Amino acid sequence: MRILEIRPHRAGGKTIARFDAELDHGIKAYDLKLVQGDAGLRVYGPALHGGAAVTFPAIIASQLAILALEAIAHHGPYPLRCA
Repeated sequence: MRILEIRPHRAGGKTIARFDAELDHGIKAYDLKLVQGDAGLRVYGPALHGGAAVTFPAIIASQLAILALEAIAHHGPYPLRCA
């Protein structure tokens, strides 16, 4: 897995960033949202017609959250294509 692009969110609130990622087997997910929730970091897929367009098992969501945080720490608070 890898982060393709990271877009840190600077407007306040619980959203830390939006990002695009490449999962295993070349599957790409776009416009994912990294959120600081009450129980820790969460990753959400984009909404589609009021529901989730994609969901992730907890282990995958955790790995994506770590990769997104590392991308922000490495590249700073500005949008960046990581690939």
